[in-house]
Amino acid sequence: MGIPGFNVWFSEKYAKAYVPLGRVRVDHLYIDLNSVLHTVMRRARNHNHFHKLLHKRLHSILDVTGPTKSVMIAVDGPAPLAKLLTQRDRRKKTGRSVDEGETLTGVAITPGTTFMLDLTHSLTYYCCTKMASKRFRDVVFELSDGTVKGEGEVKVLGRLARHWYPEDPNDTHVILGDDADLILMALTSYKENLFVANSGLNDGRLDTRVPVFSVNLLHQQWARELVAGVVAGGQVPLESALLHAKLDLTLIAILTKGNDYLPGLRGASLEGGSRSGLWPGYQAAVGKHKGAAGGPLGPQGSITSIDPDTGAPRLDASALARLLALAGVGGGADGRGGDEWRGSKAAADPQAYLRGCVWLLQMYLTGECPDYRFYYDGVAPTAAAIKATCEAAVSAGHRYIHLDTFGQSDPRAAQPLLPVACALALLPSNCRHLAAPCVRHLMASPSPAQSRAASEDGSGSGADGPASASQPAAPGGGFDAEVYYQLYGDCSVCRSMTADVARLQKELASARAERNAANNRLEAVRAGTAPFGEPPEEQLVAELDELDRKCEAAKSQLNACETRRRSHVASAHPYQRFPVEKLEEAAGT
Repeated sequence: MGIPGFNVWFSEKYAKAYVPLGRVRVDHLYIDLNSVLHTVMRRARNHNHFHKLLHKRLHSILDVTGPTKSVMIAVDGPAPLAKLLTQRDRRKKTGRSVDEGETLTGVAITPGTTFMLDLTHSLTYYCCTKMASKRFRDVVFELSDGTVKGEGEVKVLGRLARHWYPEDPNDTHVILGDDADLILMALTSYKENLFVANSGLNDGRLDTRVPVFSVNLLHQQWARELVAGVVAGGQVPLESALLHAKLDLTLIAILTKGNDYLPGLRGASLEGGSRSGLWPGYQAAVGKHKGAAGGPLGPQGSITSIDPDTGAPRLDASALARLLALAGVGGGADGRGGDEWRGSKAAADPQAYLRGCVWLLQMYLTGECPDYRFYYDGVAPTAAAIKATCEAAVSAGHRYIHLDTFGQSDPRAAQPLLPVACALALLPSNCRHLAAPCVRHLMASPSPAQSRAASEDGSGSGADGPASASQPAAPGGGFDAEVYYQLYGDCSVCRSMTADVARLQKELASARAERNAANNRLEAVRAGTAPFGEPPEEQLVAELDELDRKCEAAKSQLNACETRRRSHVASAHPYQRFPVEKLEEAAGT
């Protein structure tokens, strides 16, 4: 997942920073295995076939890359709460049904499931066979499995920042994965000779022609073009200017596109379109920087910097407010912004959002999550609200926004949920057979008496009630009815409306495809290049008009269905904070 559309945008914008994989010497290889696991899972016929396909895919990766010194295989472990809640929402929206008793499913790729234990054994065996082989006997293999805290890509960053293998400064480091965050994470790393190959894995193909992003080549390009004015006065060293620019791009991408941890701001765009883009505005502002005289973003020429005392990243509130102003973001933000429709989300909180931005930058920079308990569960603030918050911070004497400027970390910041608790939080109730045996009873439906009590005091899932309430109660359920429905409640109205929206989206896409085809035929007739037997222009114009009406009708139906869905969510499913404490208490953590 990661940042929507960022990979394509970045590869087109900075095509000169890419080289074919075959031209890269690979000393240290880091594999973010999550995309590989899901690809193999979709193609596997049974569990034995899954492990055979997985080993075959890993063989292919090692054959193409040929690592000479070390290999790290990183599997997603317990993630920060911010990512966990995003995964919950994503699984609810997709609404993929899992048959009772089904074990070969992507849902099983969740920390704390029995499948992940089998996966650890399988990968351990694979690494041992490779280390015993003649070709790789001098290569060090490291497996970070699903019991080790952190997501795969963050574990890779942590290893880059804290490399335990004796390395030469000229060693090359190659990351393989398809998460869009990988490029941004690589940008924030201090490691030299770093490459990212984020294409070729997801569709099952990996060869020497795969384009690989080179951080060094981007440094060379930016040193000539982007940061030349910033370093001209000698106040900011080239290395610092490049790091600031990379952190700035990371922040701007998060603000405009959002990712798995934070939503994108309303009223902000990356490249432009209907409004001024933050990245072109940033480039123009940095281009006007005149050495010691400074520029539109201030004396440093950046919206981020590194705290000289702690080494942690921080936001320049004044520079960020200026950048938003340059992009055409106005003042006069009404309240916190972004509250037009909340549904089951909390109200927008610009301060918590900015804290989340610093949290993300620090995790990317260090390869270590600074607070596993942080999450932002509100709707996205508006860009105007963020600008107003930055200006208020400057007025209050806070030029720089640190991780603790708008709140302290949780006392248990270093402790993620245990794997079994992650499984309880992420698995649907009919998938309790995938969880560890010791916690399966917690996913059992509460007793009918508890269900009636929850319904009477309004703690159920809404007016329609959760579909799971009709299931027979299983003895030994560990959650009370309120928490159970919060975790596993399944509203039949939501499920039906989600299916309707998906159907209407397909109908609209089909109607648009028909319209585009008819338009192409009409243009061919007008250009005199139409094949023999094509209807006359008047008939094609009438056909195109009819298809336009069909598209508009499908669009209206989709909008009406979305409006009904929003109305239902707002009335039946008001915001409730995720019950993490009760979840951990029941799981015995």
